[in-house]
Amino acid sequence: MNAPFERSPKPDLSLEEGALGEAFGALAKSQYFTPEYAEKVRDSFGKLVVRLDPAQVRWDNYELALQQLDGLRDFLWGGVDPIVRLMTPCSEASGTAMQGNNMESWLDIACDEKTIKGHKKLIRRALEGETSEIVSLQELANDIYNPKTQKKKNEDYRDKLRDETLYPMADLGLWRFVEEIKKSKAGNNYHAGFRISAGLVLMAFHKQIWLRYSEYYTKLAHILRAGGDEAS
Repeated sequence: MNAPFERSPKPDLSLEEGALGEAFGALAKSQYFTPEYAEKVRDSFGKLVVRLDPAQVRWDNYELALQQLDGLRDFLWGGVDPIVRLMTPCSEASGTAMQGNNMESWLDIACDEKTIKGHKKLIRRALEGETSEIVSLQELANDIYNPKTQKKKNEDYRDKLRDETLYPMADLGLWRFVEEIKKSKAGNNYHAGFRISAGLVLMAFHKQIWLRYSEYYTKLAHILRAGGDEAS
C-alpha cells in the first residue's frame, strides 16, 4: 500500500497565495520589512513544513503510525513562531514586539509548553462564542501553573503570569486583554482584574496552521484505517 500522504496533498504554507500570501504581501509594505526579515519568515515556515512532514511516519504499522501522527500534532504548536513573524509587524497589537530583541525572547515564551496551555484555553473559549471567550488571569494561572497551594501562592502565580507572559503575548498579538476598573462603594476606582481573550494572531495560527494540518492528519489516519482507500 502506498503511504496515504502520497495521494493526499499537504496544506500549502508557501506564502504564495491564500490568506498567508495576503499576509506576506502586507508584511512587504510594513515599516519593519527588509529582505533579511522576509527570509527569516520564509525560513521559519520552511522549517515548520519539514517538521510536520508525514513522510517520517511508519505507515506499515497502523498503531505506531497513529502514535507518530499524534506526535506531529504536538509539533503544530511550533507554528506559533512563523505566524507571529508573519503577522505581528502588521498587527495593531504589535506594541514593542519589534523593538530590540523582544521578538526573539517573547517567541521563546510563546512556544513554551506552559504558555501553549494558555493558547489552547483561549482558542477553545473563542470557538465557544462571544459569551464564553473571556478568561480571567486566575483561570489562566490555574491552567498554566496548576497551583495546589494556599491563596497567597495563587496570587504569586497571577503576578508571574501577568508580568512574564500576559504583556508579551499581547504585544505579539497572540492574546488580548482589557483591564477591568470598578468603583467601590466609597466611590473610589479599583482594579478588578483582566479580561483576556485570544488575539488575532493566535486565531490566525488556529485557522491557517493548526486546523488545516489537524484535518490533514485526520484524513491520513482515515485512509490508513480503510486500508488505503480514500475515506469518505
